[in-house]
This record gives sequence, C-alpha cells and structure tokens, in this order.
Amino acid sequence: MQKIVAILLTCMIFCSAAAQDKSNRGREFWLSYGFNYGYFNDAPVNQQELALYISTELPATVTVSINSTGWTQTVNIPANTVNATILIPKSGPNDARILTDGLSTRGIHIVSDVPVAVYAHVYALMVSGATMLMPVESYGYKYYSINYYQTTSQSSPNDWYSWFYAVASEDNTRLEITPSDTTKNGWLPGVTYTVNLNKGEVFNVFGKAVFNGNADSASKDMTGSKIISVPGNDAKCHPFALFSGSGGISFAGAMAANLCNSRSFRHRPGVHDTLLTIHLIIPIQISTQPFVIITAFVFRTQQRLSEKTEWS
Repeated sequence: MQKIVAILLTCMIFCSAAAQDKSNRGREFWLSYGFNYGYFNDAPVNQQELALYISTELPATVTVSINSTGWTQTVNIPANTVNATILIPKSGPNDARILTDGLSTRGIHIVSDVPVAVYAHVYALMVSGATMLMPVESYGYKYYSINYYQTTSQSSPNDWYSWFYAVASEDNTRLEITPSDTTKNGWLPGVTYTVNLNKGEVFNVFGKAVFNGNADSASKDMTGSKIISVPGNDAKCHPFALFSGSGGISFAGAMAANLCNSRSFRHRPGVHDTLLTIHLIIPIQISTQPFVIITAFVFRTQQRLSEKTEWS
C-alpha cells in the first residue's frame, strides 16, 4: 500500500463584522488519545504512536502531562524550531489511550510559557491521522461532530467506529449531547443526554457498530451530533474542546483501494450564531482525485451540503 498524504483543511467564512479573531498559537491546549482499531487489530497490535509537534517563534519551555497520572514531560525548544520528540504513553500505568466509549480521566494537557503552535499526529506503518490543536482561549460552547460515512475494506471489521470526544478544560463542565444516530452505549438519535466533567476529563461517544459483513456498514456515522455546554454545578457554562474521527475508515469510491484503513482525527471549531462556518476535509492521494466533505452551519441551522463532492 502506498503511503497516504492527507491534508485536513478547515475554512471558516465569517458573515458578521463581530467575527472573532482566533489563532492556533497559545499557551495551553488539551486533547486525548482517540480510539483506533490498531489497539487490538492488525498485528503487531498497538504499533501506532501519538506524536506532538510543537512549533515556536520564541524560546519556549513546554510541559506535557496526562491527567490523573504522574506522567509529565518538559522540553526546552529553541526559537524558530519545531520539537517532535514527545510520544504519548500507550501502555502501562500512564496509558492515555481511549479504549472504549464513555468517561476517561486521562486528558492530555500541554502548557507553554510563550505562545506555540501544536499538532497531533497518530501514525502506524502505513496509516496516519493528524490535526492542528487550538488553544483553550478559542474553545467554544457549542459544536457539531463532523465524521464520514463509515465504510471499510473488510467484510467483518473490528473496532472501525465513528467517534467524537469532548475534553473539559475547567471543572464543573456540564454538556448536553444529542447524537445524530444510535451509539455504541445505546443512546438514541435525537435524544439529549447530560454528562458532567471536571478539568482534564474526556467523554467519548462511539457510533453503534453494525459489522454485518457489508463493507458499507462498519459503524453508524456520528456526523451532525450536537454537543453544547450548559450551566454546571457552579451555575456557569464552561467552554470545552471537541474532536471527531474514526477508529478506522476506508474512503469510498475510486480512492478505496488506496486509502483503506486510514484514520480520521480532527479538532473541531466551535459554532457561533453569527458565523457561516464551512468545514473542508480534503484527503489527498497521488494518482487519484481528492474529494471534500462540506458541512455548513448558518445561524442555528445545520445543512449538510454534500457528504462527498468530487474535485476534478
């Protein structure tokens, strides 16, 4: 299989003079070790790595830690360089991986003494997924998950789940989650469920597995699931981060033969009532056509314009 080159592009088009000025550079970030099928499948199992790439314009001291563990790592990064030495633990007492849906206490925390840009990259021998992290000051109160129709190259795939997770950056974070389809834990589409999180905790939602031998039915697609922050025990709404992706996926059509077993992993921007937000996810493979998924949110109205649009 050829190596995959993937570009994940998020385009935000503002339609209000009050548009917010957000940067991907900051001093504090959160993420988690999103689930993927390689944990338990495709020998040797658990071969993937989660690497952090930290870019800085100024000399920086950056500390990465895993919530509810004693694991921490600090790096000193010279100005105008990128550090790629940090690999997140994937086994043992500091294992940060998300292994199933529901609550995880092991959010990954990144703190810097100067503004930095951070990228997260999950990779194995022939597959990978990556995302640009956004700092805590850019976190929102309302999100929609963007995933992809969950096809597979296998007749009976294991662990090819469509998923999203929310990370709390503050205590007393209360979320209302309305899945767009049936979930692994039995949540029903269109029904709102409430979860409570403290700082560093993560809540994971997996699409219900189908796994019926049909290559087009690996897992329910979680696209369109709504996650909003509501007043918690302290009577305040707290901003949070949302990530969406897949435990394993094959992009359908002409690309399927070349993009089998890919992984999807993206940090979602929040939705604001004064914005028209268009998200473009563009996997690119040499010798085949790229395609783009477009989901638009316009003044409280969600419209999935196209699940798959071919580019020529």
